[in-house]
Amino acid sequence: TAGMAGLLDIELSDDMQERHGGFKILLICAPPVKEVGLISGEFFGGRSKSQSLSGLFAAMAEAHDVGFLDAGKFVEVSDVGGVHYEREAHLALGKAVGAAVEAL
Repeated sequence: TAGMAGLLDIELSDDMQERHGGFKILLICAPPVKEVGLISGEFFGGRSKSQSLSGLFAAMAEAHDVGFLDAGKFVEVSDVGGVHYEREAHLALGKAVGAAVEAL
């Protein structure tokens, strides 16, 4: 989360905003991972850690006054690989992101 806070600080800096004509930010928290499939060992303990990210990212977005979207409210990761989305989830997430961008 410290890395994300640092990125937000960079993007919200006067220099970056002026250089790019000012822009709004939508911070998106990915849905929790599942420890399944061929790469499950790479994500050992990841489920519990990733489940806490939404609240942390929401608080960070509020503190930085940027938009926030909890993708986990709209999609789940695949049961096959544990980190990617199935076809239907891509459409659902795209619609959710579009609505969140419009709301900015």
